[in-house]
Amino acid sequence: MSISFDFHRLANYINSKNYMDLKNRATLSPIAEEYKKFIRKGKVKDALNKKTIRNRRNRSNPRSIGGNKPLYDTGRLAQSIRYDEKAKAIKAIHYSKYHIDGDGVPKRDFITQANEKMGDKGFTKKERKGILPLTQAIRRVFSRRLAK
Repeated sequence: MSISFDFHRLANYINSKNYMDLKNRATLSPIAEEYKKFIRKGKVKDALNKKTIRNRRNRSNPRSIGGNKPLYDTGRLAQSIRYDEKAKAIKAIHYSKYHIDGDGVPKRDFITQANEKMGDKGFTKKERKGILPLTQAIRRVFSRRLAK
């Protein structure tokens, strides 16, 4: 073996704020993107009421782009989902909470539905996409050549 890690430096780095920020960005950003895709593809359950679909079609402003897809009318909700680095959380437009909780509107918890759809394998696959650059950065920063 010609390369090894300096485990003391690595342990200090893993406990640092810089690492946590990089890790959160690497894992939570891909998951936020998956939530967006889930809504855009119309996979959110329960289906829309026929009256709602008719109202969307007849409304001229704001124009509906989602047709009969639940939670995808103008696209504002899906577009607003993002990883917020300051809060270290996935955030969305204020009314997304009403849909998740069913507060005044039919309950459509797209977060739970998307998580169930992805399952453990899906989460692992999404996180792996973001973690690969993270592990490459760790290798680059903390590997050292062993004496021959």
